Amino acid sequence: MTGGVSPDRAVLSAERQFLGHLMWLDPDRARTALAGLRPSDLADPVAEFVLRLAIQAVAAGHNPAPTILFDAATEVAERPQEFRLQRVGKWIIDAYGAAGPAPQQHCAHLKGIVLRAAWRRAVREHAIRVLQVAEHGTTNDLKDQVDNTAKADNLWVRFRAATSLRRPRPVPARSTTTDVPHPSAHRPTIEPARRPQQRSRESS
Repeated sequence: MTGGVSPDRAVLSAERQFLGHLMWLDPDRARTALAGLRPSDLADPVAEFVLRLAIQAVAAGHNPAPTILFDAATEVAERPQEFRLQRVGKWIIDAYGAAGPAPQQHCAHLKGIVLRAAWRRAVREHAIRVLQVAEHGTTNDLKDQVDNTAKADNLWVRFRAATSLRRPRPVPARSTTTDVPHPSAHRPTIEPARRPQQRSRESS
């Protein structure tokens, strides 16, 4: 077996990094980082739960800090079992400690990775369902399944929106011909000396 990080582990790492950096943000910047992202977009169940807590905290005007998230985890409607609560608390602390403060652009970059992975999962799930219906379903069911791309289409739109926001704007190049005058423009113009006109000889 070759070494390296599998794609699934890389995606889970991006989810953990995003939420870890998110916990360092103030409510305004966290609200911007969370725009276009849903808990169901995450593959890790614990990360999905933590993201849901973060969205609720930011909506209430709080920082998505570890203490705020852990306190909210103990007050959810369906209180998790003790071992799950400990697991969530450890996950929050580990993600927070491993991430640290980061620029807003880095959070946007990680969000793009998470959304791209979610879109690819939706496409893969759709393809599997199409194959299943193609083997065992009717023609009408297969046509309906082929056309049922709403989830993948929605994720694609949100992924493109997230990645377009972090594209640098092109800077127009300065013109060297108009901004910088040619050295000859500063040289004085020297006109050639005019010869005096000779008077025409008078006819004798």
